[in-house]
Amino acid sequence: MKLILGPENLQTEFEFTLYKQVGSMFYNDSKLLSMKHYSVGAYVSGGLDSTIMLCMMLTELRNINRLDIPVTCFTITKSDGPTFYATQVIKKVEEKFSVKLIHKNEIPNDLEQDKTGDIGPTPIKDIHSQNIGMVVYMGINRMAPDDIRPFSQKLNNPYIYGKDSVFRAPFINLHKPQILDIYFKLGCEDLITYTHSCTVLKEGACGECYSCAERKWGFDSLGKTDPGTIIV
Repeated sequence: MKLILGPENLQTEFEFTLYKQVGSMFYNDSKLLSMKHYSVGAYVSGGLDSTIMLCMMLTELRNINRLDIPVTCFTITKSDGPTFYATQVIKKVEEKFSVKLIHKNEIPNDLEQDKTGDIGPTPIKDIHSQNIGMVVYMGINRMAPDDIRPFSQKLNNPYIYGKDSVFRAPFINLHKPQILDIYFKLGCEDLITYTHSCTVLKEGACGECYSCAERKWGFDSLGKTDPGTIIV
């Protein structure tokens, strides 16, 4: 799919292809895959990015009539409650696309990263070793500008996002307003209210942490109103 995303000051063209078909065979980047054995995965935290990334993947499969291809969702435990919110959004995504997703929930995190709200290298390596041949997508996005992000921070473990990796980060060059715009471009805005962004509160939003500020920036930039997060 090709989309023009973002407000005028951040407008960009975005292209996402889950795989390409050549004859009876299917390609994901440089890898030749048999449709019989082809499967994909996604890290799903219940946040804005991973939820719409999952929707993009399913939209691609629906467009080529292949929603029967298995999609596995991986949720790693963190202090901000992703195991609950991931379950909530996955259920709603299943209903929207009339599919059944595989959810491997509550995958143990590294202790130190769990304390800081990050994901450690151990669960990522374990997922890779236990799912050989599966390409897994991550909702890692571009950091917000300094006035939204008043601190210095870099992506952890950048080596895993390289083009030769089994992991894919399609949002790596996109800001939050651009990612949020995908919801509206794909007609998935009804799912926003089930997503959770705050890294301080397990329920609701503190309105002060970086994730809350970034979410607000996304909606404000698009001239949209954040419906908030509900619990079902």
